[in-house]
Amino acid sequence: MIDNAWEKSALLGSIKGQLTERMTVKEWDDLADKYGYPSSARLIYVFGSWNKVKIALGYKGNRDSFSKSELIHIAKEHAHAFTSKRQWNAYAQANDLPTDVTYIHLFGSWNKAKEAISLPLTKTTNIPTYTKDDIKKIIQKHKKHITSRAGWDQYAKKMNLPTYKTIRKHYDWEKVLALADKPVRYRYTEEQLREIVEKEKEVFSQSSLQKWNQFAKEHGYPTSSVFLRRYGTWIKAKDHFLKQKHSP
Repeated sequence: MIDNAWEKSALLGSIKGQLTERMTVKEWDDLADKYGYPSSARLIYVFGSWNKVKIALGYKGNRDSFSKSELIHIAKEHAHAFTSKRQWNAYAQANDLPTDVTYIHLFGSWNKAKEAISLPLTKTTNIPTYTKDDIKKIIQKHKKHITSRAGWDQYAKKMNLPTYKTIRKHYDWEKVLALADKPVRYRYTEEQLREIVEKEKEVFSQSSLQKWNQFAKEHGYPTSSVFLRRYGTWIKAKDHFLKQKHSP
């Protein structure tokens, strides 16, 4: 969730009268894709949750507290989706149901909730943990393989090393490059950013923060954080590059 009153106001103005109180994420995204409204991902990013979007529009929103018996009933009714936390959360958000956090809060853990509902437990795997110093040593030892995020991830999976998703818990990509004695471009000039936007104009204009970050990661472009630091918000960054060109 971000704290930007101007952006919140602009988003609310664009969806008011279109997003109804009982509309699900999927129903909204279908409508948004058809008529060019902001996606649910963007709204959730700005307001914090789908429920908070509805509250900001003046709706009552959904309940945020449930009894154990109510949660058990909901889970049994939607048992096909009550598998992993990730799968359940995606389903819950699309159908305005309580997320895994609600279940864990009342039952103590995800598997204890599944036990209460008589569902197969989620298998856990021993995922290796790395300290900041461990990551630093790995980067320096394998620095010749650090060329891009995608390139590193491919090498890391082959060698059973931490991928960038794990590394970024301790170091951002610029710091990784610095530790690997690679040239670092901490700053992009206005012209450099404009060249990238012009080259990928269609993707840039249609992407949410998350979609652009994924695209940028795959193609070695600056992530949304570079644009946010310079222009304040994603919408302002888009306005700057996509509208300025047509100004007199």
